[in-house]
Amino acid sequence: MKDPGRPFRAVILAGGQGTRLYPLTEAVPKPLLRIDERPVIELIVRRLVYFGASQITVAVGHLAELIERFLGNGQKFGVPIDYVRESHPLGTAGSIGLMPAWDGPLVVTNGDVLSDIDFQDLLRSHDALSATLSVATKIRSLRTDAGVVTTNASLQVTGIVEKPLIEQRISLGIYVISDHVRALIPLNQRIEMPELIQKLISCKQLVAAYDHTGLWLDIGRPDDLAKARADAAIWGKAIDDAARTDCNDMRQ
Repeated sequence: MKDPGRPFRAVILAGGQGTRLYPLTEAVPKPLLRIDERPVIELIVRRLVYFGASQITVAVGHLAELIERFLGNGQKFGVPIDYVRESHPLGTAGSIGLMPAWDGPLVVTNGDVLSDIDFQDLLRSHDALSATLSVATKIRSLRTDAGVVTTNASLQVTGIVEKPLIEQRISLGIYVISDHVRALIPLNQRIEMPELIQKLISCKQLVAAYDHTGLWLDIGRPDDLAKARADAAIWGKAIDDAARTDCNDMRQ
């Protein structure tokens, strides 16, 4: 059987209202929207388990009871699952402050992102750099729709490039957070992950980027959800292949 590597705790942020996907999210929370036959959050849970998650906490808010009913205590996924429930929206980092103190690195993932990221490799990178917080990132190329002019201080044109590609490093909504970060997250106060990261940088803490070159998709918008559903076989393949690999290893 495949060695999953070091066990780790994980948090899935699943409390958002999914306003950009309304009316789909009026009666169904965004993490329960289905990609083929499986909700997004199931794909996330199964991938975390495959890479060694020993306990998963799900931060819930909007339509929390539906997510809790679907995941239950985690028995059907082979991992203990518990919950922290927001009484009001706490942002992408605030709900982590509701958790009891944890030991070691904590893997945090938004509940609306699909990825084939290797969580063990992400953890190894975090440890190797002795980072306080690691952000999974991806290089995205965006083509501008006009010529870009460069000038000097006297507004003399020094160059022009027609519709250039501009590369940007974007956050994937997947993080590793060291245990002492919890002290910087205010209890029951809204704080977004970018605010927390800026706070760490201000405190001279090392925040590291982990570049992921594989698959990633945020399903927060209708067109991205449609793309995920059109490519459902791709997103299910990583989970299905992992299961087959484990079974094949047991037969050897």
